[in-house]
Amino acid sequence: MVKKFFLGFFLVFTGSIFAQTIDVGGPLSWHFSHDKNFNSVPEFTLPNKYIEELIRENDSLAQLQKSAFKFGVELDVELDAYNFFFWDIIKKGRVGRLMVKSQSAISLNFIFDQFKLAPNVHVHIYSSNHKKLLGAYTSHNNNSNNTLGTDLIHANEVIIEMYEPFDQMGNSMLRIGEIIHGYKDIDHVLGIKVNESGACNMDVICNDGLPWTNEIKSVVRIVSGGSLCTGTLVNNTAQDGTPYVLTAYHCNPQTMGNAVFRFNYDSPICGSQSVANSQAPNGSPQTINGSSLISSNDDSDFGLVQLNSVPPSSYDVFYAGWNNSGVISSTAVCIHHPSGDVKKISFDDDPLQSSSQTGISNNMWEVETWERSTTTEGGSSGAGLWDQNHHLVGHLYGGSAACGNFLSDFFGKFSMSWTGNNSSNPTKKLSNWLDPNNSGVNQLDGYSPNTPTQALDGAITSIELSSDVFCSAYIPLEFVFKNNGANNITEAEFDILIDGSIIQQHQWVGSIANNNFTTITFSNSIPVYNAGDHEIEVRITSVNAQTDQNNTNNSFVKNFSNYPNTTLLNLEIELDCWGSEISWQIKDSINNVLWEVPSNYYADVQPNGYTVNEIICLENGCYNFTIYDTYGDGMQGAQYTECSVNGNFKMEDQWNTNTFLTMTANNANFGSSESHDFCVNTNSIKEGNLYDVKIHPNPSSGYLILKLPSQKTLYNIEVMDLTGKIHESFNTIGDGEFDLSKLHVGCYLFNIKSNNEIVKSMCWIKN
Repeated sequence: MVKKFFLGFFLVFTGSIFAQTIDVGGPLSWHFSHDKNFNSVPEFTLPNKYIEELIRENDSLAQLQKSAFKFGVELDVELDAYNFFFWDIIKKGRVGRLMVKSQSAISLNFIFDQFKLAPNVHVHIYSSNHKKLLGAYTSHNNNSNNTLGTDLIHANEVIIEMYEPFDQMGNSMLRIGEIIHGYKDIDHVLGIKVNESGACNMDVICNDGLPWTNEIKSVVRIVSGGSLCTGTLVNNTAQDGTPYVLTAYHCNPQTMGNAVFRFNYDSPICGSQSVANSQAPNGSPQTINGSSLISSNDDSDFGLVQLNSVPPSSYDVFYAGWNNSGVISSTAVCIHHPSGDVKKISFDDDPLQSSSQTGISNNMWEVETWERSTTTEGGSSGAGLWDQNHHLVGHLYGGSAACGNFLSDFFGKFSMSWTGNNSSNPTKKLSNWLDPNNSGVNQLDGYSPNTPTQALDGAITSIELSSDVFCSAYIPLEFVFKNNGANNITEAEFDILIDGSIIQQHQWVGSIANNNFTTITFSNSIPVYNAGDHEIEVRITSVNAQTDQNNTNNSFVKNFSNYPNTTLLNLEIELDCWGSEISWQIKDSINNVLWEVPSNYYADVQPNGYTVNEIICLENGCYNFTIYDTYGDGMQGAQYTECSVNGNFKMEDQWNTNTFLTMTANNANFGSSESHDFCVNTNSIKEGNLYDVKIHPNPSSGYLILKLPSQKTLYNIEVMDLTGKIHESFNTIGDGEFDLSKLHVGCYLFNIKSNNEIVKSMCWIKN
């Protein structure tokens, strides 16, 4: 037997780090059993009269030609966490809080002009009624700018909360530099309409938008401070998925280090274009926080930024293609977020006109008038303009078009942005970034990271084992086989390897279409007779009787441990809120450590702790189990403000018929350690008075005869594997003949019950 470390718990990532918030169980203060210091949390109230003046100023600017859409007013502040937060000391660190209030605000969002969090520090932002929550923001959100902009939280009373463990106190930077009082409903929280755009705007889901499905997926809504613009995720000649977003210079891309980029903000229905009846999308917002300025130039009004992280595959984005030749397009399409609304599409069914704006010759394309009753608005700024071949040729500068008129809009020419109006400075043009290979091409098609690039591309995406630990020589195997290629897969061959050696080959026949998968289950378990740690690998050898065209995803490896001819025990530990303090060991009679988990392995979870179940494999013999607590208070968590539970533990056999050791929550304060001696004896299973029971043949391939002493008694028979899973259950009066050939190869336990009690348990081996 060897030492074994178990994996008992993972933190849950919501949407992954691409969405840039992590679920750590919510703000710690929400778990305080008695929040006695809440009234000590300081309040920062925004001046309502000054806000009203700023709103009037915003609204007057909105009467001018198109610009970034203003949904909120921005107030500069300097609120450093270490100077303005109230701090509560808790068991493992401290929690700091500040309340921000702004009368009549529909939403609040924040810009941290100093943001750099130390490891294990996290920040939440939530409404005072706990109904709205952002975060946790963690060190995953750190970036080279040391700044962060948050998404909107729809409340007028908001608490910013920061947690620091004792060993990281004072090691972070967190300062609020700007608070945005939102006074327009851009996220449909009031339920009046989606938001502010004119009713004539056409939703991208409408029939006219269907040919532009790919380009629609490239368009993002940009929230930067209190302003809204539109941007386009754009392809480069390396086609490597670098997340460049093209927008307008007048949208201030240099401040978008704090921006929130939202993908797929599309109405799920086609609005009527006569009344504002579009709808907001369902589900969680698909966002990326922050970007870095790459290049910009006022001559053609462009800005290029690079997102802080790559959009995950679940966002299903598209990188738009482009044409830098400056050739006049016969028709054009614009996809945009007017007034920050759900995504809209506009059509110019006539040739574009060259125009000179802002004192620069021929720097713009002019859309003389929009067709199909479409338009653009403030908030559409920066939106892409595509030609009839689905290539970007411009980005929205401004104009006077609106619902009810036939006036012009102007787009900065992509061709001038490409050269930066003949600039030699890479930060003034697009070419250095969108053609990193200096290929000199004039146009590039769009790129979808989710579109198959090979005809035949099978992938092993996971191996499914019923456990990481087996007290048996027989390992049941399932794996997931996915088709990433364009062609249907109808057959495949696989090698099964244990510790690098091929032990089986498997042929599969079926049908899998692109982006679909199937779970392949082996009819017989994989025999592994040597005890210890092992590696199982599934490897594709052919697809449709041909070589797979992408070998980077042709294999999958998983680790497991097995201990043949041992008894399986279940160790269940209900941890209090500080699992990191707990460790344990199992030693044999001569003090060899056979199984253990170190401290700092389990996680701290407030306020309810969590339960871990560990599988232990032991031979017949006597052992000692010792559990340790580094803090010296056992698992008596309920004595602390932020915890509501005490811990407990027990060890039972796999059928829950024998308990080897236990500790209840009433005795949770065991100090630094507690020990229990116990013995394992496979003959100790309860047998009652049934001795004359036989299974014949044993082993067998599945057909068997069960001989019972009484031919008048009703018996219930349960057939379970060594993990405790019941595979068959049936009743019989007296002897019976049974066919269990569909079971995997392995060892099974027959539990023979009478009057709902197990009166005998017997082992049967299927070969």
